[in-house]
Amino acid sequence: MPTTPAATSTPADAVNPLTKSGSAKKKLSADMDNFLKLLTTQLRHQDPLEPLDTNKFTEQLVQFASVEQQIAANENLEKMLKIQDTNQIMSALNYLGKTVDIEGSTVALKDGQALIRFTGEKAAASAGVSILNAQGKEIQRLSAPPGSGPQSVTWNGLTFDGRAMPPGDYSIRVDAKDAAGNPIARSTLISGLVDSVSGETDNLALMVGGQAVKPSQVKAVRQPASSSN
Repeated sequence: MPTTPAATSTPADAVNPLTKSGSAKKKLSADMDNFLKLLTTQLRHQDPLEPLDTNKFTEQLVQFASVEQQIAANENLEKMLKIQDTNQIMSALNYLGKTVDIEGSTVALKDGQALIRFTGEKAAASAGVSILNAQGKEIQRLSAPPGSGPQSVTWNGLTFDGRAMPPGDYSIRVDAKDAAGNPIARSTLISGLVDSVSGETDNLALMVGGQAVKPSQVKAVRQPASSSN
């Protein structure tokens, strides 16, 4: 009857040779072994009338100890970075299936409706939203609410002369002014569903409608309309 091989475990403090600190620790251990062998041999064959200068060996031992401490510090840093990478991945996964608002200069017209979102920290006395065609020509301008923070207006897909524009993406621009008529910065937002997460831990990206977006670009997160009903 065949026997099942016993399971083996790796000690928690075992050196992983694939890490930089693990490789350095392995090399330091080999160097230390060679040094001790050389020291033992020299002490065994030294001339009793002219003994070796132990100060030099002491200095080398101190250097080995200093390098070992640096490697230990690097190991702790690598562990902290792994924890940070895991936290970044888990944070990015929390966006899956959520609708996010990100900075962008286009809006999608669908079924004769386009919701235009924008935000700004400073309150505005007046604001307007320009909709541009593919040639950069303004085809409609909408009045936008004053104030600050996240705001929105809806475009019905009609131009100045009442023509219905076909579905697609259109460029948008928000102009806002304070009570003195000075321009105020406004960021236009694009809404989309996060359907996947891609990239390495140091370069994670959220995929929104085929577009790669960094988590730092997200301005707002909410449940999709279908799941909130």
